[in-house]
Amino acid sequence: MTTDEQQQFESEADARTARASVRARHLAELMERRPDLFGVHPAADLVADSVRWTA
Repeated sequence: MTTDEQQQFESEADARTARASVRARHLAELMERRPDLFGVHPAADLVADSVRWTA
């Protein structure tokens, strides 16, 4: 792997991490606004709870 390829890989990985963080934050905000959604999708509950515990 060349240096340019390594830098591109790291840049893409950073972008994926940033997008995942934004999605988790938005999901937590949605769950806070709509508590009736808890229990609908277990993975969403887990993410929302995880974000709240780390905030």
